[in-house]
Amino acid sequence: MAGIGDTLIATPLINELHANFPTATIDVLAMWPGSKDLLEHNPHVHRVFQKNLIKRGKFEALKFLWSLRREKYQLSINTHPQSRIHYRIAAWLAGAQVRISHEYECFNALDRWLVTGTLPQDYTRHSIDNNFDVLPLIGAQKKTSSTRHGIFSDTGRGKVR
Repeated sequence: MAGIGDTLIATPLINELHANFPTATIDVLAMWPGSKDLLEHNPHVHRVFQKNLIKRGKFEALKFLWSLRREKYQLSINTHPQSRIHYRIAAWLAGAQVRISHEYECFNALDRWLVTGTLPQDYTRHSIDNNFDVLPLIGAQKKTSSTRHGIFSDTGRGKVR
């Protein structure tokens, strides 16, 4: 749900999720149109939901997030560096069975209640590496040799890096 830069940094994790679970449906919730644009042609992403939950207001945001429960998501990952509690609230409202987040210095008891699994974050390491730390928590491992970001176009010519 972060901006374009953090969304781009999450793409190597999306690639790893697909490599580990090729039949899984990977959906993404993006707040900003630019983030949606970045992900909508990624062949590893099934759907991109784009909603500015702040602009919509609390009632509309709650209604939308609650509607995601019908998808019966097994897993929600708040990628690094998503330190705002709002992202963990969104995952809880969407009803994912397993909700993983890095544990930030601003974490409190409510944060711990909202997630089912945490892992330490380390600002001395790149966010891509912090994101890869999620893999063992979900029974996965790094399978690709690349940590490059992926931007996909709709021109049919494949990946632009």
